[in-house]
Amino acid sequence: REPPRDRLLGASKWGLFFHDGGDASRGVVVDEPYAAAKCHVAFAERLYVLNLLTTQVGHLLVDVLEPLFYDAERSGGGAVDPARTRISIQVHVERRSLHRRLMDAIYGDTPFALLRLFTRHPIHTKDALDGLPGRLCLPSAAVELDITDA
Repeated sequence: REPPRDRLLGASKWGLFFHDGGDASRGVVVDEPYAAAKCHVAFAERLYVLNLLTTQVGHLLVDVLEPLFYDAERSGGGAVDPARTRISIQVHVERRSLHRRLMDAIYGDTPFALLRLFTRHPIHTKDALDGLPGRLCLPSAAVELDITDA
């Protein structure tokens, strides 16, 4: 059996604009049953890591909301269960000023607040997750959504 190692989990579809790899999500994938007891922080919910380029509503609809519905349909049918879903926002390193604007939009009275309907948990930035101490365990993660059907 291959030992666990750091792997590329996914990269932003916007990577064509940024050529330094700052849009990639990395992690260790292990071939063992999910065991929260082995983790410093354990989530029981599916995690979606969403790369966002802008606060434009068109990008929200086509790059996030439609693919979330398609993913839910492909992975079991039906709507996303907010109790079993977590969302993390990743923004390319060159666009850090976008973090605050996105979080303000998600928790404000804007179309981006629609993301809160998909989860009963706080929406964090990927940097916040990366800053958690120790081993973070997830039973399932979707890094970057497939926009083929959107």
